[in-house]
Amino acid sequence: MHLTTKILRSWFYELNDEYFGGKLPVPAFCVTKIKSHLGKLIYKPDEDSNSRARKGYTISISTFYDLPELETKTTLLHEMIHLYLHSNKIKDDAPHGREFRRVMDDLNKNHGWNITVCAKIVDVPVSKKAQKTKQRLVLAVERKHRDCYLTVVSPRYARQIDQKMSRANDISYYGWFESSDSYFASFATVRSMRGQRVDRLEFEERVKKMKPTDINDL
Repeated sequence: MHLTTKILRSWFYELNDEYFGGKLPVPAFCVTKIKSHLGKLIYKPDEDSNSRARKGYTISISTFYDLPELETKTTLLHEMIHLYLHSNKIKDDAPHGREFRRVMDDLNKNHGWNITVCAKIVDVPVSKKAQKTKQRLVLAVERKHRDCYLTVVSPRYARQIDQKMSRANDISYYGWFESSDSYFASFATVRSMRGQRVDRLEFEERVKKMKPTDINDL
């Protein structure tokens, strides 16, 4: 679906009336292409405004991932719980603590929702728009205790990372590859020695499909 701020606003009014008595402050809405999260509540105080809550809150929803309408509404509702707690000055013991879970559990058990504390982005399909063919530099790493990692590296930092990898004592194998596989579309492009842990079968299958490359040619 083509998500717009107008659609988000209409859903917000609907969910606000149904589950929060229409009492939540109306935030600004933003549609992004961010990889790192599905949704986010942003709060910036506006001390000079009489309508501080209305101008101070923004709910952003990412369209980087291919979510159906129900899942997108669920993401919006997750952020609305944060808005409810913050706007009512309800203190919690963690970002998704006891108070958050209390509201979440009520919506799930009594109203049929499936809100979670944290979505597993790695399991969420990337939208077709975000799957545009793009050549990426991929580093595959196997540590001596058999853990396997894949990471997308910024070419500018490849040689620097390669030097560190060559000196690492706990690495049994590492290799550089080029890949346009959309599997890597949701990976952050890193500038340091960090990667995403994958199981061995996934690691071996991905390495087989990729083209080895020499970073000295970059």
